[in-house]
Amino acid sequence: MDSARQMGHVELAERLVECQYELTDRLAFYLCGRRPDHKNGHYIIPQMADRARPKCPTQSLDLSELAKAAKKKLQALNNRLFEELAMDVFDEVDRRENDAVWLTTQNHSMLVTERSAVPFLPVNPEYSATRNQGRQKLARFNAREFATLIIDILSDAKRRQQGKGLSSPTDTLDLGLDDDQHDYDSVASDEDTDSELTTLNNNNTQRNSRAKSMNSSDMSDGPITLHEYLEVKKALASSEAKVQQLMKVNNNLSEELRRLQKEVRKGGTGGPALYGSQHVSGSTELGRDMVSKPEKHVSGTDSDYDNTQPYNPSRSMGRSSEEEGRGESEEGESRGRDTGELDPTLPCTEDVILKTEQVTKNIQELLRAAQEFKHDSFVPCSEKIHSAVAEMASLFPKRPALDVVHWSLRLLATSASRLQVECHKAVASEPGTPAVDYQLLTQQVIQCAYDIAKAAKQLVTITTREKKQ
Repeated sequence: MDSARQMGHVELAERLVECQYELTDRLAFYLCGRRPDHKNGHYIIPQMADRARPKCPTQSLDLSELAKAAKKKLQALNNRLFEELAMDVFDEVDRRENDAVWLTTQNHSMLVTERSAVPFLPVNPEYSATRNQGRQKLARFNAREFATLIIDILSDAKRRQQGKGLSSPTDTLDLGLDDDQHDYDSVASDEDTDSELTTLNNNNTQRNSRAKSMNSSDMSDGPITLHEYLEVKKALASSEAKVQQLMKVNNNLSEELRRLQKEVRKGGTGGPALYGSQHVSGSTELGRDMVSKPEKHVSGTDSDYDNTQPYNPSRSMGRSSEEEGRGESEEGESRGRDTGELDPTLPCTEDVILKTEQVTKNIQELLRAAQEFKHDSFVPCSEKIHSAVAEMASLFPKRPALDVVHWSLRLLATSASRLQVECHKAVASEPGTPAVDYQLLTQQVIQCAYDIAKAAKQLVTITTREKKQ
């Protein structure tokens, strides 16, 4: 913008300023029909009078204790989460405006079909499941709740842009109690909003009925509040949702496990590594000992891949909490003897969440390739996952004090290594070699991906819990 002004391109500079404030301009225009001229100021923050009229109860701001607490949570969001929330509200404004235009073009003497309107924002595959759920729940906000949310966003955007500190919850609520003193931008006149808000309420009721008839898992009964939306948005459910996709093939894992155990007993593929690990540990079992006491397998020449049972789903989903705790305790004792001082520090929760989202996005790409039988995509997908896992592991200390962190990092690293090995089997083999069983290979790849997602989710949970404490 400065360069444009220096070169004399005034219109271009003004257009760049408008682009910079496009989101807040759009939100303000949605409420009061005005945009700032960006010469006297960059923000117009509409205010709604706190008047409880019987015919139009939605005309006042939502000033409940829950709404005030939600505003405090909004102000406490970091810039990245605040930007995501603002963009989601921007999309919801666009959806509501399109919905209103569509309804005005319909013949209201006939019932509106299910295809006439979208009851909530569609799923965006680029976003996490948590964010998509939160975006869809915005449709449940009534006119008053949605207007309150927009005003809070505009106020906080101005505060953040100006670098001001947090204010009290009522600082920006300049309530107009006197009808003769309009020192705020009116959202709409009383006469105009009576019919408009009634129509909006009817539309919301119709959308809610259609959503319930579709049995949408994202739309729960009862009113949704801003407090609940922010809680959902801050929670990390993206890993959980993507793990659910991977677990769709869980019915085939039992058969796969039996087949692999037979191969191990026959000394087939993977046998030498497995039996070598057993010999070092002095155990003859393939299950519990290899999972609960992983560190006892380590020697000067053993790698993480050699010391981890490659394809045993019981490691990630079949152990009891008592066995897991006992294994982690024994592991901690072993590490205490073999290493130096342990590092109790943990990385920032937001950094861990960002890396986890990258890991799960790459896992989702691998899953799509598996579902579409694009086996030639296995190797590049596994490389992306391995790189994302390495970046995530680098956030943590090399010798974490918490045993559960060490175990989760170990599961994360070994699963990523196993995934690379399995994906390379999909590469076209030399003539004369046995053909690749792609069905079995796909199941093994999915199991590795499941272990990676599980370990990443554990690290996020641990980091969040420890930071709160």
